[in-house]
Amino acid sequence: MFLKDISPFVRQAIIGSISNKIHNPGVFKRLKAPFHRLFYVTDGDGIISVEGTEYALKPGSAIIIKSGEEYFWNTESAKIIAISFDYTSKFADVTDVDFSLHRSDNFDPSAILEHLKFDDAEILNKSVYIPNASSVEYMLRALSSVYLLKEKFTKELLSSYMKSVITALVHNIYSDNNTTKNTDTVRRIISYIQANYSQNITNSHIAEAFHFNYSYVNRVFKKSTGQSIHKFLIDYRMDMAKELLRTENSSVTSIAFSVGYTDTHNFVKSFKRAVGKTPTEYRKSGM
Repeated sequence: MFLKDISPFVRQAIIGSISNKIHNPGVFKRLKAPFHRLFYVTDGDGIISVEGTEYALKPGSAIIIKSGEEYFWNTESAKIIAISFDYTSKFADVTDVDFSLHRSDNFDPSAILEHLKFDDAEILNKSVYIPNASSVEYMLRALSSVYLLKEKFTKELLSSYMKSVITALVHNIYSDNNTTKNTDTVRRIISYIQANYSQNITNSHIAEAFHFNYSYVNRVFKKSTGQSIHKFLIDYRMDMAKELLRTENSSVTSIAFSVGYTDTHNFVKSFKRAVGKTPTEYRKSGM
């Protein structure tokens, strides 16, 4: 099976809390389920053991437990979003499923609803821990709210949300750490340019701000955006200049200074090269 082909069926969606002091002791026994389970921690922390391996769950982390695998919680207090689901809708008509009594010592393996193997997202062929899953929290909350509805097409909407959640988590897991780090660096550079484009910033200033060799950081930036940092800076300045020419009556020299140029002649040359018109021609055209 391929990830693109999943059509999840959401069996249960709960936003709640668990504690080994005050809540149902059943969740602190060794459990198994005939369907898959996703736990996402919104607050607090705890330990969840899956097939003998312990995972520390903290806010923003999640774990997908494959059907039939043994797990149990150990937590003083944790707020969670818990989803019970199938990857397909093949068994959507099987509704007589017990959500609470799945102790390992009396679990019947024949109760497992679906047996499938992913050919591309192999990590889903067993339970998987996602330490940073905060990007899907809003979708999980929306899914949990929709689950309470009894309206037409609710099941289809739940399936769509769950597919988005699973796909996002798989993408998160398969993303290379260096790629993630580089993407963060590019975003920070863009933010830096947006905040400082009106200043006389240079390539050296940008390199120093991020403690990188300029050639390296420029290579990372170009790989991610398709253009050099210098080209991005010029384009951004030209976009800001066009906005000022459309909305203000300031002189061309004043606008040049506003977007980081100390020489009006250089600004006019850069503007015409980028836009095809001089600033004055652009303003008169009303574009």
